[in-house]
Amino acid sequence: MSNPAVSGNPVEISQAMQWSIIGGMTVVAGLIVLATGAHRPRSVLGASPPTRDRPLAPLAAATAMALVCWLVSQGLYLMPKASGRAPPSGAAPDLSPADVAFLGTIPALLGAGVFVAMLLSSEGLWLARLGFTWQRLRRAPMVAILAILVTYPLVFWSLHGLEHFYQLIEFEHPREHEILRLLGEQSSPALRMALALAAIVAAPLFEELFFRGGLQTLLSRLLRAHESAGRAWLAIIVTSVPFALIHSLWMAPVIFLLSLCFGYVYQRTANLPAVILMHAIFNATNTLYYYLNLPPT
Repeated sequence: MSNPAVSGNPVEISQAMQWSIIGGMTVVAGLIVLATGAHRPRSVLGASPPTRDRPLAPLAAATAMALVCWLVSQGLYLMPKASGRAPPSGAAPDLSPADVAFLGTIPALLGAGVFVAMLLSSEGLWLARLGFTWQRLRRAPMVAILAILVTYPLVFWSLHGLEHFYQLIEFEHPREHEILRLLGEQSSPALRMALALAAIVAAPLFEELFFRGGLQTLLSRLLRAHESAGRAWLAIIVTSVPFALIHSLWMAPVIFLLSLCFGYVYQRTANLPAVILMHAIFNATNTLYYYLNLPPT
């Protein structure tokens, strides 16, 4: 099999096609922004506030318990490994692909389950306020697709600029997310499935329930964000800081921008299922792109 790095033409065609696709998506994104009025600062207030008539205690408790469950389940899993291997200088224990698959799926699914279960125990009214109604579920795919068509080129160009900045300051960083790297290295179908599940299902579900459904909703209520676009954006920005920091730090600026997009869509539509789907599509697109561009073996 020929080496694509030296055969020339296939790589050039592939690159030309990629630039054509992203260029077309950028034009489409601009048209969607203009058509939906997303360029207007007050467009973030598009949805009628769905949570002003509900007490905050059930949502605050569900958010806190989801976080505790997510953190404790990871700690319990890692504790025997850390004590058994005792890595030098306080370094984290080496994790196998199976470890990464477990940590990427089970704690997130447990945290999401606790969040939903606690809200259901309060008659499920908060779930309806977050957008889990038949009407909003029906609209979620269209909202998610339109949003991702705007978000993807925005994140692409931001990542492109960040990469040029890193080259300018000669900063070396990993070439891909840890889960994607492991996905490319695995020959086991079960492990590949588990890693893909972590990226495409577990992470979007838990992160959007916790950050947008929990944290951003609480901040929006406390700041009375429905009264001011500035307050709405403040809730989105504050939520996006910890969201970016739980990801790889070299990617934090782009992840922060991605979180602003998720937060805007949620604040405008009050449709959390749409944001979960939007997040899942984004991760699935990146996973598929990485998988298709793996070098032949």
